[in-house]
Amino acid sequence: MIEMLVALGITAALVAMALPSMTEFIARQRLVGVATELASDLRLARSEQMKASKPMRIGFASNAAKTCYMIHNFIQFTSCSCARPARPYCSAFTAGATVPTELKTVDMPASDQVSVRPLTGTPTALIFESTTGLAISGVSLTIEVESPRGGHLRVRTRAAGQPSICSVSGHAPRFPACPT
Repeated sequence: MIEMLVALGITAALVAMALPSMTEFIARQRLVGVATELASDLRLARSEQMKASKPMRIGFASNAAKTCYMIHNFIQFTSCSCARPARPYCSAFTAGATVPTELKTVDMPASDQVSVRPLTGTPTALIFESTTGLAISGVSLTIEVESPRGGHLRVRTRAAGQPSICSVSGHAPRFPACPT
């Protein structure tokens, strides 16, 4: 009986030591998953633009309950925001006008503790032109993907829309460190 209690005590001590690192591991994996999905969705937006020869837009938004991003075909004089309380997320300014079609919307509840937002002072959306497939006016996008326990990654696009991921916090060794 004493041996069993000692073994149980040792097991409890090992679990108590491993639990915080396991929680951080899960948070890092969630962060990496969100960043790689975002990079993949940026590629999807560009490929859909090339396939349809129509402008595509990816925009970012947030409210108290979530952060989100949305890919849709871009139509002038319309409004799309995934931060609206309910669908439809896109609407036209005038009655009877064509409404953009949502290609993909990704919501991240605040409870997931991962936020996705454009870097302060940079564009909040990226629009791929219908004719060239390049970002309008050569705009590049820098998106911060952060988690209090998982670290901080950055997803950047070039004018051609090709995304890359770098690590700001150093918590994700599979990505290069972001340039300062």
